[in-house]
Amino acid sequence: MTEFPTPKNPTATVKPASEQTRKVVNLIYILFALGMFILSFPFAVIGAILAYHRREEFVGTVYESHIEWLLRTFVFTAGALAFGIIMIAVKVGSFFIIVAAAYFIYRVLKGFLLFNEDKAIDKPRELY
Repeated sequence: MTEFPTPKNPTATVKPASEQTRKVVNLIYILFALGMFILSFPFAVIGAILAYHRREEFVGTVYESHIEWLLRTFVFTAGALAFGIIMIAVKVGSFFIIVAAAYFIYRVLKGFLLFNEDKAIDKPRELY
């Protein structure tokens, strides 16, 4: 049985997602997963652009929380990587880069596992 997120408007109904919508979200997760490999962060950038560009299609569906989750994952990871690169000058940047990579992997895997079960992410605005 599919679990749906609680709509922001309690009187609104959650519309059913089409198979094409599911395929787009799956493609975005694949791009993010490819972004987990070293020097493949551009795949995550493409996934984030695709998610941002098509996010209106997911409003009101079970996948809305996944898109928000992935976009926040990308923004926080990119910020941590940028900070880590800057901090390399003071010899602590590698720590931030490793933490950012672990955070990225955790969030993509957690989101994909819930997506695979057709479940919404309960709190997509949470950091973990």
